[in-house]
Amino acid sequence: MKIVFKFALAAVMLVTILGPVLFAQTPAAENIKGYFAVGRIKWSVPASFEHSFGPPHYTMGPRILCKGELRHCEISVGARDITIDLSKRRAGITAELSQYVSRSKEKALQFRTYGTAPEVHYVTITDSRPAPGEFVLLTQGFSVNGTAVINFLLQSNDPNDVGKILKIVQSAQTMDALTVWTSKLSDYQSVCAERFPEHKAANEAAFKASPFASVDLAGFWLKEGKPREEISAQMEASRKSYADIFNQKTEEYRVAICKDFPQWVALAAKDLPAK
Repeated sequence: MKIVFKFALAAVMLVTILGPVLFAQTPAAENIKGYFAVGRIKWSVPASFEHSFGPPHYTMGPRILCKGELRHCEISVGARDITIDLSKRRAGITAELSQYVSRSKEKALQFRTYGTAPEVHYVTITDSRPAPGEFVLLTQGFSVNGTAVINFLLQSNDPNDVGKILKIVQSAQTMDALTVWTSKLSDYQSVCAERFPEHKAANEAAFKASPFASVDLAGFWLKEGKPREEISAQMEASRKSYADIFNQKTEEYRVAICKDFPQWVALAAKDLPAK
């Protein structure tokens, strides 16, 4: 099955119809990489899994790429748009893969999940008439993980590769989700208070009741050794940047963001990685 797929920033990518296959436990090498608008992610990749960290390509930071000719894979990171729910992400994958369903053995896309907190969503297609030298299995999927959406693509002839990729994605840890969400939600709240003051009281109450209210953003950056003046300038620049993005959205989107702000706060808090 010769297929080319694009990984976009917050784009939905998908996964497998084969159930994850258990494989022998091998020591995992931990790597911590930084991602714009996401924070740090700690990856745990089995030592036996040949891979490299490639440069960003429509992504927020380094991608994990397979090595060797037996498989092709890419694991990439996008910044999460909290207003996009799982059904929309799955619908995006369905639209992308629908043209290949008739050639597959399955004749339908069957979504499955792997693990919890975070949960990985995936679907697999098996080529019913692969050309010589082409891969038989195509697996695409995603995991909504704190401030990140981790997208992945796997092409292989070995069903065991599916389980390996799922475990790598599911075990990823978004280390700065609390701080990054606090920054983003603070920007949302500030802009919404200016544009839709009728929601200000409810939005402030929701934020104050959340775990984000206890985060000292300025103190966090002070610990990183940045001058206070630089910190203030960066926080103001962040709010202005979000205001500019907000202005480019549709009126329907702007109203939904601000009216439903308590919902976004609750969802971000619910999905915080366990300590």
